[in-house]
Amino acid sequence: MEKHVLLFSGGIDSFVAYHYIRKELQKEVLPVYFDLGAPYNPREIRVVKSLLPETVIDTSLSVGDTQRGQNAFIPYRNLLLACMARKYGDNIWIAGLKDDMVEDKNPDAFNAMNECMNYISKPEDHARLRSPFWGATKEQVVRWWCNNFPNDRNRILETISCYDPYEPTNYCGRCPSCLRKFFALRNNGFNIEFYNQSLFDEYIARAERRYYPSERCDEILMQRNYTCKKVYCFDIDGTLTMEVDGHDYKSRVPKQNMIGVVNQLKQEGHKIVLFTSRYHEDQFVTEEWLRTNNVKHDCVIYGKPYYDFHVDDKNVLFSSDGETTCQIQPIPQEEMEDKE
Repeated sequence: MEKHVLLFSGGIDSFVAYHYIRKELQKEVLPVYFDLGAPYNPREIRVVKSLLPETVIDTSLSVGDTQRGQNAFIPYRNLLLACMARKYGDNIWIAGLKDDMVEDKNPDAFNAMNECMNYISKPEDHARLRSPFWGATKEQVVRWWCNNFPNDRNRILETISCYDPYEPTNYCGRCPSCLRKFFALRNNGFNIEFYNQSLFDEYIARAERRYYPSERCDEILMQRNYTCKKVYCFDIDGTLTMEVDGHDYKSRVPKQNMIGVVNQLKQEGHKIVLFTSRYHEDQFVTEEWLRTNNVKHDCVIYGKPYYDFHVDDKNVLFSSDGETTCQIQPIPQEEMEDKE
């Protein structure tokens, strides 16, 4: 009896592949996640278990120390995963796409890996490695999801895209992996933002030179007039609250004008990160205070180091202009020189 296994990463492609195989191919498939021992694996595992709780977490393959580059490239990754996945089934699915540009993620590579695995195994151990999406781009995969699961359309936003081990959200919005996710989602009507203008411009220039497969270039260029948003980082105590001594965070008095600035920036599509010296054990009271005072934000980072002065080339000063409006102003050069 055939057994189907899907290499599930928590990303768009494998998440949609799980549902596609079940719905379109009428196959029961077991999702398996391999914890490779890479720094980003704990983040992915949380997402994987949230999206598909039945996923098997396999820790038998540790090659995380071989990864390199911003996209955490691991040599022979898909061949290693396919060989290890054979113990779960003889039909092994990895969600490769028509517009992928990875050496081991295309039809020719999969055929070669099939020949390799079956050449060195007994006939009863033969396996078949394949993808359900060789005829589809990432944008088309997202479109299939939206058309077939309209009531769960936004679940695709819960997938994880980047390899930054320190990013507190599923989507940093600054790296190449997140940019590819941005194009696919944005072209399908999702109100998602990107925060790295130089990287965005680089990809637009590549698409104009037709560096990628034709359909991928066309999909990228659909967003050529987009302007990237910014990431704003705010302290909580003394910035969003009145400055007082002690650790009674629940009763801190809010600065309504500063909260208004934060909410306005968030409404404009910018990413709001709150960075605080409060400890992780203060998370519950902090999040409750933020909800009570309607502070719109994307994430909170705890454990900011203590300092008397913070010198940084991207610091800005906020000066109050009445009770409900503020202006963002660069730190004057003479003030920067005083701090150095």
